[in-house]
Amino acid sequence: CFAGPWWDSTQCPRTESEAPKGGLTMNQAVEALRRAILLYPGEIASPGECAYWNRTSNVGVRVLTTQHRIYNIAAALWPTQLFDKIPTFDEVMQLIPDPNLYGSPSDCVAQAGVPGSDINKALASAATLSSQPNQVWSLVHFLMHNQQAPLSPKRVAASRALAAHLSESFWCDDCRGFFSVGFIEVYGLPPLSSNPEDHARWWGYGHNVASEHVASTRGGHPWIHELGEPDVASFQNPYFMTWEDAV
Repeated sequence: CFAGPWWDSTQCPRTESEAPKGGLTMNQAVEALRRAILLYPGEIASPGECAYWNRTSNVGVRVLTTQHRIYNIAAALWPTQLFDKIPTFDEVMQLIPDPNLYGSPSDCVAQAGVPGSDINKALASAATLSSQPNQVWSLVHFLMHNQQAPLSPKRVAASRALAAHLSESFWCDDCRGFFSVGFIEVYGLPPLSSNPEDHARWWGYGHNVASEHVASTRGGHPWIHELGEPDVASFQNPYFMTWEDAV
């Protein structure tokens, strides 16, 4: 992984002795979901900022709508054949540090920068949760590799909606741009096929294409740093996962 405190891929569920056939335990899937549910364009608002949580503002209302959208997508794709039904939206949100539990929007603004305050700690914890893209990808692949045939029209629509959601709501603007222009615009949305493998393959290939355009491969912005340039070569990690390895 790219050297940075915001990305931690040291946990690999498949290497753990209790790893289930499906790839994640129920707890691990919920842990990934509570990170993915925080996705929102970072240049507008992020979970580490009071504006993100202010439900009295237009931005805060849009954040809540976005959170409901990704939850509904995950719920439609949840592999109920592996374990219990997905927790409710409210149950998932109760697992997320929320500064609204400790005061009003004005209290949040006043205490956000006060070290050690409950609001300060909630914002810091939420920011950490929201910036772990490896967890988002883990949830995506887990859901798509554990679909049963044939896919219902609702699940096909959810796979396509998930791609649209990442292209619109991922916190990194460069990442959204590369995913939208470099992958969806070139290869289209996930297929209309009812074959689950077709969707899992689309997402596997999409992740590979996306990886060619991010810091973990390039060591920086792909329009600035070419592969092998001396100043970033030590950070670069060109990588393409085969379908067989993904399975």
